[in-house]
Amino acid sequence: MSYDWCVLLHDQPIGEDVAIPARSAAKVPVVCRNSCHNFDVIVEENKNLLLRKEVALPSSIVTLNDGRGVVWITNGQSASQLVPAGMSIGVAEVLQKGSINSINTTHFAESPTPCTASKSTSSVDYLSMLAGDLTFDQKETILKVFEDFSDIFDDSRKPQATRNTLKHRINTEQHPPVSQGAYRVSATERQIIREEVTKMLKKGVVQPSESPWSSPVVLNNSKFVWGPEQETSFQKSKDVLIHDPVLGLYDGNAPIELHTDASGYGLGAVLVQIQTAKRR
Repeated sequence: MSYDWCVLLHDQPIGEDVAIPARSAAKVPVVCRNSCHNFDVIVEENKNLLLRKEVALPSSIVTLNDGRGVVWITNGQSASQLVPAGMSIGVAEVLQKGSINSINTTHFAESPTPCTASKSTSSVDYLSMLAGDLTFDQKETILKVFEDFSDIFDDSRKPQATRNTLKHRINTEQHPPVSQGAYRVSATERQIIREEVTKMLKKGVVQPSESPWSSPVVLNNSKFVWGPEQETSFQKSKDVLIHDPVLGLYDGNAPIELHTDASGYGLGAVLVQIQTAKRR
C-alpha cells in the first residue's frame, strides 16, 4: 500500500510554507495523511515536485512515529525555493525487512490539505517580505519574481555600512538649487527621526557632522585687537601686493611645470615656470 505524504506544520503562528535555502538541504517535517502507525517506510519523491520546484526528495528510509517523520529536501538552485503548505511531496510504502523493496509512484495527491511545515531560514528570507493575507497563488507569483531577481538581494548577512558606489545629485538644469529651510515636525515625529538616526549612527551608515556651518551663529561684542602680530601680517600682505606680480610672461626656454587641481565643481590647471629664481 502506498501512502501519500505532505508537508507538516507544527503550531507556528509565523508561517505556513517551507523555504529551502539556495544550494543546500533542509530537514522538513512531514505527515502521512492516511496512517498514524509507527514503522519504517521507504520514501520516493513526487516527480512533479522536481519538475515544478526543481527541488529533490532523495529516496530514503524514514521512521514514522504516529504517522509523522522528517525527510531531507535538497535545492540545487542559486535561489531559495518555496515548498507550499499541504503540497504532496512523495509517496511511501512499508519497508519489508529481508526482501527487495520497490515503490509504486503512480499515485500522487495534489490537493492541498491543512498540513504545513515548521519554519526554515533561507539565506534571504523572502517569506518575511510577503503579506500574511496573500493566497497561495499570489505567494508563488511574487516569490518567482524575487527568485528571478535574486541578484539584487544582499545575502551576506553582514551589517550594512556606508556605501560610496553612488553619489546623489539633483539635476536642476539651468536653474540654481533651491535653498529651503528644514521641515517642521511634531515632537512625536522628531523622536522617531532621532531613533532612526541613532540606528544609522550605530551601523556606521552616517557619521556625526563636525562642520562649523551647522553651528549657530553667535555675535560677540569683543574688542578690536591690533597688535604686533596683526601689524606683521598686514605688512606682508601689502608687500606681496605692491611688488613684482606673480604672473610672468611665458618663456619657451625655461622649465615648465603643470600644476592641476580638481573639486566637485570643476577642474583647474596652472602653468608654472621658474623665472629670476622665482616660480611664476
